[in-house]
Amino acid sequence: MDNRERIWIAVGIALTTATQLRPGSIPIGVGEAMLVSWILFVLLNISITKRHFITPITKAFFLFWMTIFIALGFGFWIALSIDFASPEFLHDLLAYVFSFILGIALTTSIYSKEDVERTVILLISFSAFTLLSILLVPAIFPFFSPWQYGVRFKGWAENANQLGLLLSGFPFFALYFLIKSNNHQQRIFYTSIIISIFIVGIETDSDSLFLGWFMGILLIASWGIYKFLLNFISSKKDISIVRFAKKQALILLVIIVLLLIAFLLYEKVSGVIGELYNKNSQGSLRVTLWTNGIIAMLHSPLFGLGPGPHSGETLDSLGTIESHNTFVELASASGIIGLIALIALLVWITSKAWRSGSIVMNAAFISLMGHSLFHYVLRQPIFWFDLFAIATLSSVTDSSKDSIKLPKKVL
Repeated sequence: MDNRERIWIAVGIALTTATQLRPGSIPIGVGEAMLVSWILFVLLNISITKRHFITPITKAFFLFWMTIFIALGFGFWIALSIDFASPEFLHDLLAYVFSFILGIALTTSIYSKEDVERTVILLISFSAFTLLSILLVPAIFPFFSPWQYGVRFKGWAENANQLGLLLSGFPFFALYFLIKSNNHQQRIFYTSIIISIFIVGIETDSDSLFLGWFMGILLIASWGIYKFLLNFISSKKDISIVRFAKKQALILLVIIVLLLIAFLLYEKVSGVIGELYNKNSQGSLRVTLWTNGIIAMLHSPLFGLGPGPHSGETLDSLGTIESHNTFVELASASGIIGLIALIALLVWITSKAWRSGSIVMNAAFISLMGHSLFHYVLRQPIFWFDLFAIATLSSVTDSSKDSIKLPKKVL
């Protein structure tokens, strides 16, 4: 893949969150336009070369989206029959179609692990340094209004939480490259990216971003403690059953230590959670939206109610607001079938990361999931790119954890 193409994709993905650049209320901005032009280029290239690549990730994405579209179709038909269809169904449907086409284009075009790595590096470095520049020197970007309510940094987005989604997996991607780096200059570069991401992220004051980061960092810390203790007490002379028993004992010990820390910090943690819950009444509103989203789903539990929001602040206003939870919102739109499809895809991706031994990719995945618990992210291209990157960077061969088998060509 040409480096210019990688730059185009990376900048396009990043700018899908630059919602301030969208004209009026049109849900298409600079980033989306760049990605559409790239998709057309991919289609043209396939038509000329008469070949493309099918990877396991392509098959997984395709199967997921076909299941979702079937469920959405039946769900929308049911919603029409009971006069419960969302007036915003077309907006969501088009967003789903775009995410599906983008996912297939990514998985069939950027099939090499090296290409994915370079694209991710371009994405995180462009986003981190550009957003840091907007934060520190806003005069350079007079066309952006970087602050929400004067206290939350939103950069090029209309909402600080959109920026939070963009940044949720970035520190862990940068850490992945930092660990792999083999010279001083690279280490400085990736360290500066991590610092920039944390500076920008903290200024967003996004609860969901902080939760995701906390979960990812906790996972890495727990794994680090476990590996340290295992190396400390293990001996090469241990027989297999002794080594297995030591591993299980250490896992139990780490869990006990974490529970003890949680108990000792209970008052502090509960105080922070209570503060976040009560801040601007977000907590009670979120619980209400989740509950009402589930109630809406029960009108059609198997297939859901089709595209569009289905929750509401009251039972009388169902169908007016999203549930602000990816799993609840998808369940209300595509029912139990869609929810199972999403869970199956996520389990497949995280199992790839776990089998590869990449705890950092698992942390990136956990961080992304933490953010998705408080927002509906399935319409966002950055979410699908992050999942694609995690799955690809977690792919291994028998000879190396940092390589990937070339997929078969389909003529």
